[in-house]
Amino acid sequence: MRRPLFVFAAALSLLLTACVAEPASVTPTPLASEASSALPERPVVEFRSADSVSIPGLRTLTDGDNGSLVYTVIPQIEGYHRLNERLREVREQDTRDVVDTISAGGAASRGSVNVSWRTLGSAPRIVGFLISSIVSPGASTAVRERSVWYDAADDRLLGWRDLVRPEDHDTVIDDVLAQLRRYVAQPDLVSAQSILRSGDPAVGFTATGDLILQFDEYDVAAGAEGAPAFAVPVAESSLTGPGKAAREATLRPQPLEAAPEPPPAPEKVDCRAVKCVALTFDDGPSGRTTPRLLDILEREDVRATFFVLGTQAQAYPKILRRIAADGHEIGNHSWSHPDLTRLDPQDALSQVRRTSRAIEKATGRAPDLLRPPYGARDKKLDALARGEGYAEVLWSIDTRDWENHSPKKIIAAAKKAKRGAIILMHDIHADTVDAVPHVVSALRKKGFTLVTVSDLLGTTHAGKRYYGRY
Repeated sequence: MRRPLFVFAAALSLLLTACVAEPASVTPTPLASEASSALPERPVVEFRSADSVSIPGLRTLTDGDNGSLVYTVIPQIEGYHRLNERLREVREQDTRDVVDTISAGGAASRGSVNVSWRTLGSAPRIVGFLISSIVSPGASTAVRERSVWYDAADDRLLGWRDLVRPEDHDTVIDDVLAQLRRYVAQPDLVSAQSILRSGDPAVGFTATGDLILQFDEYDVAAGAEGAPAFAVPVAESSLTGPGKAAREATLRPQPLEAAPEPPPAPEKVDCRAVKCVALTFDDGPSGRTTPRLLDILEREDVRATFFVLGTQAQAYPKILRRIAADGHEIGNHSWSHPDLTRLDPQDALSQVRRTSRAIEKATGRAPDLLRPPYGARDKKLDALARGEGYAEVLWSIDTRDWENHSPKKIIAAAKKAKRGAIILMHDIHADTVDAVPHVVSALRKKGFTLVTVSDLLGTTHAGKRYYGRY
């Protein structure tokens, strides 16, 4: 079909006009900063707190180190050991970066960490805390927040996926990712999805009951975005039993029930009436050998005393907590095993105090027994022990396991024990651990009851030396 002539004429006229007209203005592509400013303003999302509620048995565990600018305060609740251990783990994760950086950088390196907490929710059988850390391992600073929810009814820790029914996980994840796209410049959606599916973002509820999921700074976006938090409306039917309890504990907090009474402690042995000896283990804990030793002692129903190094206590806090939980005694063996009598008094004091802090940080209890490395002691060390409240514990039987590495020789040495003896071994040697079941058997055949040092000695006095009970 032929088109009318005027159509082609008009088209030609437009083409010619375009050729002679001034160039049209082009809107420039916005810079990233301009693009981010064009995003809708992200809604402010805040965790509802339940700080006003009273929690029976609640106390705080404080640790401060002016040398590295470390100051931490976390809650602990009497009788709830799994909860308390998790709260200590969170604190240790956040302080480890700073301590490692300072150690690597020497005296010139400065870092800081400040850890605080608040209550997210509380009910008779559930409680939640938010641990907030301002961490600066060097030039940068980051804010980290960890939620710790605990179901006392089942003695288990809860993450967000435990609060929402599995069939609704994808709906929550999709909602959070959609908000990330809408409100955050250049979000890392791959990391966000990974954290939501298998990580542990902070979780709580708003004042209206919406679920909150919060990422740490730098996890899913540039540091300028802070710690992105998003509220997701979740129907009651989408929450699990613990999820409903957690939301109720947030909106209408009540006191947590006191922990059930622990089983009665083993009856104290009267070593005035019974033939007692004490097994002691130095230089641990070791990640390789101490757990196996603890298994043996548990199987044999033996309580022992562990004189630990601060460096090892800091490296293996979980093992230290197991030592305490299994009913063993923990003593101070210095930070790094120097001869304390050859140190400047302030350096010797630092060796002892740093170790005490590491033990208390891991177990919640400071030691009151000190075993000086190599058994080296003098009047200055006696004064230090007296001033810090330590009884000095030496030994009467040295198995020399550190030298012979022979189970046969270790057993033979231990069999020489007399009533009231303190036997020295080291839990860092595999040969020693191999020998322990035979040592226990041989001593029991001689009529001995195996006890901790404190059970053996009874009342002790700070600054006094003890080699056994005779």
